[in-house]
Amino acid sequence: MRRAQTSETSSPHRQTHPAAAVRAALSGCGFSLMIALTALLFSGHAQAENLLEGYEIVDSRITISSGGTAGAFVTGLEDVPLMPDLQDVPEAAVIFDKPAGRLIEAYAEGNVEPAAVLGFYRDTLPQLGWSLEAVEGATGVFLRERERLEIHVLEGQDRRTVRFVLSPK
Repeated sequence: MRRAQTSETSSPHRQTHPAAAVRAALSGCGFSLMIALTALLFSGHAQAENLLEGYEIVDSRITISSGGTAGAFVTGLEDVPLMPDLQDVPEAAVIFDKPAGRLIEAYAEGNVEPAAVLGFYRDTLPQLGWSLEAVEGATGVFLRERERLEIHVLEGQDRRTVRFVLSPK
């Protein structure tokens, strides 16, 4: 992954910090999530590199590189990153957007352990404004503003299915 390139400002010897270049490139574009993830990356947060894998910042544009689902998000949940080693199942998603709030059920699959899935989201989601409410067995519950996100890791023969359920509080 290439990080934001520094650019010269009015002084030929002064360069913009890469994180500032990314913020400037994304300002006004509605990419607040990418700004948050980029800030995590440049602050040295351990999960940020995984979250931004697959994205490339070149000439003030963000592009998604081909190959795998890294850098992807769960279908319908543009603010919930898809854990590496999981594959989104977009055809299984059900999405309702009502004035009272969103109701979304989405699925992903992969050869993952429940503890790894819940650990990834326990470490990642608080950086995106979610707070952990509870973990019980193979289920994690997160809250943010007026929404509740449940992440269920379901048993399978060879692969596990991860069920994401977003609902109003």
